[in-house]
Amino acid sequence: GMSASFFTTLSKRLCCILHCGSYVNHMFEYAALKGPNCGSVDTLARMAQRNRPDILYISTISVLEGNETEDCQGVREYIEERAGGYASSKFVAEQRLRRLSEYFGMVTIVRPGLIGYDTRSGSANRSDWFVRFLIGSMQMGGVVCEDQKGIEVVGNIHVTPVDHACTFIMEVLEKRSGLNLILREGGLARGLVKKDNLIQTLHLPLTMITDTSDFLR
Repeated sequence: GMSASFFTTLSKRLCCILHCGSYVNHMFEYAALKGPNCGSVDTLARMAQRNRPDILYISTISVLEGNETEDCQGVREYIEERAGGYASSKFVAEQRLRRLSEYFGMVTIVRPGLIGYDTRSGSANRSDWFVRFLIGSMQMGGVVCEDQKGIEVVGNIHVTPVDHACTFIMEVLEKRSGLNLILREGGLARGLVKKDNLIQTLHLPLTMITDTSDFLR
């Protein structure tokens, strides 16, 4: 961690925070991920008390299941009913951010879905579970998708390429102080807002649907 003096110096200079750091491990329970993934929000709130900077928090679409919303149940019930510790830790972090919103300017929560490779270079995070799954599939000869009648069909993978995700996040980061971005039916509706402590929740738009064989190639 940083020294107390550097923490104070940094807090005096903050104007905006992009919080995209998390301990990602889908095998760990909530208790193992609570400290880094939830405690980081508390630390940033202490740092933000002086200047009340805007904050953009990168969460995950996994905090929701089906037609759930963040208001549908309490935190304790959510954690007890959900199997994934990572999604639970991100859900609790969101709730803490909402509760501590008075310490920040504008609060924006972005919930990405499945992040894919870079469309320009083909590069991908080789340690990501999904990429490792694809690599394993290629090593085993690819993936064959069949329907209920046993007829081979081409499956689709719905992803947001990482370069598209970065472009979206940076656009929100640059315009968030004076522009309200609301995602509707896969498009962006823009309306001007001027309100302190506005909390926006944006679901990262799906920008690519590719068939399985192309993705594996």
